[in-house]
Amino acid sequence: MSLRVLPVAALAVLAFTASARADFGPPVEVAPGLATASVAAATDAAGTTSAIVTGTGGPWLVSRPRGAEWPAPQAFPGTAAGSRSIVGPVVSAAGRGALAVAWRIDRPRAYGGIGVAVRDPGTGALEAPATIADETAGGVRHPAIAIDRAGDAVLAYDTGTNAAHLNVAGGIAVALRPAGRPFGERRIVESRLSGPPAVAIARDGRGVVAWSRSRRVYAVTVDTVAGTMGAVKMLSGAAGVSSLVAAAGPGGAATVAWVTHRTTVTGRRSRSSYWIAVARRPAGHQFAAPVAVGKGATFVRDVALAADEAGTATLAWTPMTFGRDHSVGINGITTTTRTATAAPGRPFAAPRVLVPAGDASCTTPSIAAAAGRTALAWACVRHDGHQEFQAAVGAPDDSVPSTITTTDRAAPMMGSIANVVATLDAQGTASIFLVRADPVTSPTPGIEHIIGVMGD
Repeated sequence: MSLRVLPVAALAVLAFTASARADFGPPVEVAPGLATASVAAATDAAGTTSAIVTGTGGPWLVSRPRGAEWPAPQAFPGTAAGSRSIVGPVVSAAGRGALAVAWRIDRPRAYGGIGVAVRDPGTGALEAPATIADETAGGVRHPAIAIDRAGDAVLAYDTGTNAAHLNVAGGIAVALRPAGRPFGERRIVESRLSGPPAVAIARDGRGVVAWSRSRRVYAVTVDTVAGTMGAVKMLSGAAGVSSLVAAAGPGGAATVAWVTHRTTVTGRRSRSSYWIAVARRPAGHQFAAPVAVGKGATFVRDVALAADEAGTATLAWTPMTFGRDHSVGINGITTTTRTATAAPGRPFAAPRVLVPAGDASCTTPSIAAAAGRTALAWACVRHDGHQEFQAAVGAPDDSVPSTITTTDRAAPMMGSIANVVATLDAQGTASIFLVRADPVTSPTPGIEHIIGVMGD
């Protein structure tokens, strides 16, 4: 496939699908002709995949039952084409049709509100969007949402962000939704400036909200069925916190993980260590003290985490090496991607290498987990500026994934590395979405868009 850079960046969203016993098929163009900036997607246990596509003229909603053809994208309910009313959407799906979407509202004022839309299982359509927070909140950002198979949901976000430079932090607001009912009143569980929250919910409606403040990590237990929240607990007085993530299992089990580091100085020399800090709570117990996973001297920017219905959790992270040979990776920056898995009530096993060190720089994988399997997808950039997209599907404790596929190379990178999203259903079907440079199909340069999926 011959590709080149256009005067105006041409972006595409592709989707690929792979069954439990088959390799990924060719990419599917899900939203032809649409100018796309990003995609957020999730697949429920029954295999219905829903994607929210944002960009010029958007947002759009694309929803496909397992094995069906991809339908034409539709305007997101309650929005007009080109609306700035949906920014940075996040998506969660579970069970047989349960879906939750949350986003930031930037119109008429940036950071002006938080919107949500929910689909209960068996109803077939999203409810009309609801505004959870408006301009009276003093600025909002970083919505995070999770839904269980019955339609119970938990939403968290930063509030009062006008008090922080560039609205990067805020207090932590949480709202709960019992199945079939609207979200309840928000509760401010942290009034001081904090980082983006992470949320997770198990199939029984119990979950966790976690956040960091002043280099410490905090969490609160939520029960969406009862509509209750526990007391705020400090999980760690960490040396440093970034990329906070959470996962939940049955009976109140939960995992919270984040990247941390420590720098020691000896004379004129300093040495930094990076690792994934993990705090786990077995069913019926309190959080244990955090432990270090994958400690090393190489820089780690972020971490991904997912857990299946039984609570088996998988971590993925990508240490970065800053080399002097600028002919490899991105100006000499190369990576090695690692994963680690923990069964319910057990510690994380020794990390495994998913993507060995080489001449490329790769993103931390997007990760999904369901029914004892994991799906991971990521993008890599080589020294010539071309991107590759890769995915792996298999049992989380496999030393070698059962499936790994590389797509066609895309055009030289324009700006940041592509947006890649992995989803997975309970039958083992993985759908991988990616935003990439669109091949030149028209003699007239302009913004084009494709959505593709790897799967069935």
